[in-house]
Amino acid sequence: KNEGIKTASKINYVAKGYNYKLLGYSYSGSLFVLKSILSMDYLWNRIRIKGGAYGASFGINKGGDVFFASYRDPNLEKTIDSYNQVGSYVKGLAISSRELQKYIIGSISDKDVPISPALIADTADTMYFNGLTQEDLQQERDEILATTLKDLQNQGEMLDAVMEKNILCVVGNEESIEK
Repeated sequence: KNEGIKTASKINYVAKGYNYKLLGYSYSGSLFVLKSILSMDYLWNRIRIKGGAYGASFGINKGGDVFFASYRDPNLEKTIDSYNQVGSYVKGLAISSRELQKYIIGSISDKDVPISPALIADTADTMYFNGLTQEDLQQERDEILATTLKDLQNQGEMLDAVMEKNILCVVGNEESIEK
């Protein structure tokens, strides 16, 4: 359901998303690479640099949840438009193989980090309760490393479908929300 929580603030916190599994799509390690591209390029440039928001993020998980969020954002309508155009951006993504490799390396570095004994135990608990195996983790890692530009572009359809659900929550400027 869409919600607008009005405040006296001049800024907004804008979130939009849905569950891609409910639309018939499945998880792939390439989505983890796409997360890097959308966070560090698309959202950063459109919402932070051009739009003046303090920040923006994109999240996606194996359970199917996809979300876009901005914070301390002076633009409500432009931000929602940017979210809605993400599928077209991804379908037309044009990056060099060198840029793609940098995104893959950046993505895999988030997976391959040294962890403490306490974090090893926490990870084991999380894996157990989510029914994940070492093979599942290795498969995701392999998919990340094998990501192609076409794999990424193919995710544009899923993002369009998610944005078409139009599930939105905004906390912020009363006038912007009313408009």
